[in-house]
Amino acid sequence: MLKLNGNDVVDFSIVYTKDAGESVRTAAKELQEYLQKLTGYTLPCGESRQTTRAILLGDACSNAQTRLAQIRKEDGFAIFDDGGDLAIVANTEAGVLYGAYRFLEKYLGVEWLTPDCEVFLKDLENADVRVDETYDFAARMRIAFSWMGYDEKYRARHRLTYTVGDTNDVPAYGNLRGLKFAFYWGYFGHTFELFIPYEEFFEEHPEWFSFAEGRYGENHRYQICLTNPEVLKIVTERALAYLDKYPDCKIISVSQNDAYADFEKNYCVCENCKKIFDEDGSYAAVNLQFVNKVAAEIKKKRPDVLVHTFAYHFTEEPPKTIAPADNVGVQFCVHLPYSAAFTDNTPVSLKEKKKVDRWAELTPNLFAWTYICNHGNYSAPIGNFRALYENTTYLLRLGVIGIFQQERMDFYNGEFCELRTYLTAKIFDNPQMTYEEYCYFARVFLDGYYGKGGKYIYEYLQLLDEHLLGKSVDGTEEYVLSLYGDETFVLAGEKLYEKAFALAENETQRARVSASRLQLDFCRCALEYKRGSKEYPTLRKKMVEKMLAQGIKCYRENCKIPDPTRLDYSKSPLVFAQKDKTLTLTGGRTSERVFAGDSTCPEYGFGYTFTSAYKDGILQLDIDVTDSDLYYTDNNMDNWEQDCLEIYVSESCNRSKTLTEGDYKLRINAHGAYTGFGKGDDKVAFCKVEQTEKGYCAHIGLYVDSQKIGLEIMAHDCAADGKYRSTRYWNALKFADVFNSPYHYGIIEIKE
Repeated sequence: MLKLNGNDVVDFSIVYTKDAGESVRTAAKELQEYLQKLTGYTLPCGESRQTTRAILLGDACSNAQTRLAQIRKEDGFAIFDDGGDLAIVANTEAGVLYGAYRFLEKYLGVEWLTPDCEVFLKDLENADVRVDETYDFAARMRIAFSWMGYDEKYRARHRLTYTVGDTNDVPAYGNLRGLKFAFYWGYFGHTFELFIPYEEFFEEHPEWFSFAEGRYGENHRYQICLTNPEVLKIVTERALAYLDKYPDCKIISVSQNDAYADFEKNYCVCENCKKIFDEDGSYAAVNLQFVNKVAAEIKKKRPDVLVHTFAYHFTEEPPKTIAPADNVGVQFCVHLPYSAAFTDNTPVSLKEKKKVDRWAELTPNLFAWTYICNHGNYSAPIGNFRALYENTTYLLRLGVIGIFQQERMDFYNGEFCELRTYLTAKIFDNPQMTYEEYCYFARVFLDGYYGKGGKYIYEYLQLLDEHLLGKSVDGTEEYVLSLYGDETFVLAGEKLYEKAFALAENETQRARVSASRLQLDFCRCALEYKRGSKEYPTLRKKMVEKMLAQGIKCYRENCKIPDPTRLDYSKSPLVFAQKDKTLTLTGGRTSERVFAGDSTCPEYGFGYTFTSAYKDGILQLDIDVTDSDLYYTDNNMDNWEQDCLEIYVSESCNRSKTLTEGDYKLRINAHGAYTGFGKGDDKVAFCKVEQTEKGYCAHIGLYVDSQKIGLEIMAHDCAADGKYRSTRYWNALKFADVFNSPYHYGIIEIKE
């Protein structure tokens, strides 16, 4: 029979006080449930002792003051023998719940692998479990940003935290609440656009925005001028107003806007900002002088609030002439190749390590943001099993007060998301664990989740790490296909998965092994596509069907898998492209009118039609756009977030991710201003736009030297205030990633 601190478990009841909150009562319920699973006994549970011994929760233990004084961190707890009783106490009710889970996990061997899979590691038949522990969390922010990390029960059981804003500030399972950041957009960052909205201020004060200088920064990706006193005044006033409205808010983010491209071109370089930048050498100095001023005013009224900002891309280099104020927290965004670690003796790793080490010297309030999956291709493996351990333990041992470990939120997937979430929680729990202990927990997960074949998936993880060590998973299409379509790697991986599948003992385990194999299926597709195999389209189609059958919704961040009946499975496995539409132009005659295809949002009257003709070496396009209200910015044609047309042309029907020789793009706004990309300006024979009662009509002539070209026409729509609303395509699918990858061409076939 199981004993607790020398006493039979059947002699115990679970006790909490009459005024105990939901967190403590949840702790009691969970203890009762799992002790029943482990021993077969259902312990009495309630507000009074019903047996000679008790598990005392929270205030039910009257002798806890000495132990409570030893707890240093928020939500820490103590588990100890209280005169034959077992006590779980904390300074917060959440801490009591976390202590109960720690007791079940560490001392009784319960492991929650995924929300639907738990295992019991210890034989408790004749065990005598003795406990005496005071526990503090190393980090305040312990976020595993994945579908599993945001499952309420799983998150609670692994003592993970999460962020909330005013729009969803509701308690989760066990009455647990997230870290209360001001603003919900993006969870807790990129707030300049919320303090200084483009739509509100640009028309009267363009000098407040970075792209007023003709630099990059789309409507929702611009940066603001950080030396303008009016900007400082408005941001400070609005931050204080928010804190007045939400007095429970303990963290407010004053941070740069996000941007997906041109990171080094969209910050403000007005005379004053440039002066600070030039004197320091890091744009972080420009950012911090601004944030510190806001923080100084916040401290006067709310000394309990931490002001959060980023060290991200152009602000990630530590400054030389300024440090964060004592009420400012800096979140360093780690940009290492997925398989690389701070501890690697390589130029890339040493450079990143130097940055994070210096930030840790500058502030005790250092957060980290890490990226642990390939957001550009969810199907492709990244080989970061070792790097996950090295980087997470390094950051926590360095003393960061939080980590946002970004996986993916979209769905269950076949690229080890579940394993990474579990291991992340284990490292948060014990940052001092050895690599051997880390590997032990990996085996616990793999054996428990996949069955006896888990050992072969473990071998595959080692193989994958070895194959991708020191390699970037980004690059040209040719490089990426060569990396993943390596025959030696694919064959070795498939042998291991076949062994794992053969040892699965039931349908559930077989389904899990099959799901996990999706990332290797992608590698097989890369190999067969690279070979030009006739079997490739069939393999690709089966893979997409498998993804959909498993409930996978996105193939990359924010890009949903399109209608499978419209996909061209002969295209590269890196893309989800439509079966080509072909338009044949003959003898100089104008084509019939063609209607736009998919839209990124429901129909509301916005769209376009076009006709085309080929005469004297010029492709003529007449595009008639229906748009009820026009917004355009002639002085910033780098900005696609306006009412405009984008025309992609490939004279070789190229499908690569980048514009190469013979590829170009032309952007024309509703006012007739235009600019070219990839020598697009050189291809313009004429370009004229006239506004109509229903919108505008563009007449465009392009010099064409080929009898067969790739073409895509995109029309973007913004409201009159500049807020982006929709995009319409001719050939591309609704959810295709047309913004970053001009390989969604239709075909223009020219016959003399």
